[in-house]
Amino acid sequence: MYWKLLIVCTLSFSLGFVGTVVAFTQQQHVSKTLVSTRNHLGTISKRATGNKNGSYVQSKLFSSSPTQIDASGMPIIPKDVVKYSQVPKQSAYFTYDNTPVGLRKNHSTKEGTWGKICVNRGSLDYTIIGDGEGKQDRTFTLDDTVEGVIVPTQLHYITPLTKDLEFVVEFYRLPGTGPVKEEREGL
Repeated sequence: MYWKLLIVCTLSFSLGFVGTVVAFTQQQHVSKTLVSTRNHLGTISKRATGNKNGSYVQSKLFSSSPTQIDASGMPIIPKDVVKYSQVPKQSAYFTYDNTPVGLRKNHSTKEGTWGKICVNRGSLDYTIIGDGEGKQDRTFTLDDTVEGVIVPTQLHYITPLTKDLEFVVEFYRLPGTGPVKEEREGL
């Protein structure tokens, strides 16, 4: 009787061990495939962009989640970002007459820096430049009820519409993403 129990226990242990080995082998294969894919994308990035380490494509695909979009097509700023700066400084506004030229032409924020265009009075057009791969430019009219969200590194520009325009641009980052050294020409 004890021999039968010992044989059953041994077989159960052996089959369990074999199952574990198979599962471990499959996990290793998946891990190797992911590493291989990541390396291949880095090679593609190096060729396409001339970037020595191919890190741009890898960081976009493996370390950040896609930007959420609301019903109007406006990007949604992540909930956990923290405001670190604003232009112009507190209690001042850009106006129709003093909007910097740099904001009126294509520009972007740095990697990891989100922005929010907040209109106090009047209105302006906020245009997000498409990527040339099927994504078209999108233009939103902003006023005191609609804010514009700026995605990190996304090209965009604004066009003042009304003479009574007053607005600011706020800048946000995710906590713990390092120091911000962002020079802003003419702001």
